[in-house]
Amino acid sequence: MIKILRRYPVTILFVAVIFTICLIPVPETPLDDVKFIDKWTHVALYFSLGIVYWTEYYHSRSNLGGMRLFIVAVILPVLMGGLIELMQENLTDCRSGEWLDFAADAVGVLFGAAVGRFIIGNLFRKVREKK
Repeated sequence: MIKILRRYPVTILFVAVIFTICLIPVPETPLDDVKFIDKWTHVALYFSLGIVYWTEYYHSRSNLGGMRLFIVAVILPVLMGGLIELMQENLTDCRSGEWLDFAADAVGVLFGAAVGRFIIGNLFRKVREKK
């Protein structure tokens, strides 16, 4: 557990921030008039989580690979999105769980995984080759 905290501190902090943001009341903002702003927010949060995870993954030179990497980088964040939607529906009076929010979470995870795996991975490889 200590090894995970050392390798992924920003990812763990980001997960805590997502849980907090998704379970507190939403203040009114000028962006409320933007169509599907809540869905775009979900995509952005989970995309950002993926970018943070993959950056720490390559930085830490983790030896996760194959199915284990897929589970940690894709399946767990998607399940987290589903858990948060269930928590919003059943544990809060100020939020509601929605299938479209869950779908937006999954889209964000997939985009984050694609960018992280291929773009961030290639950037780290190029930097390491120059050393």
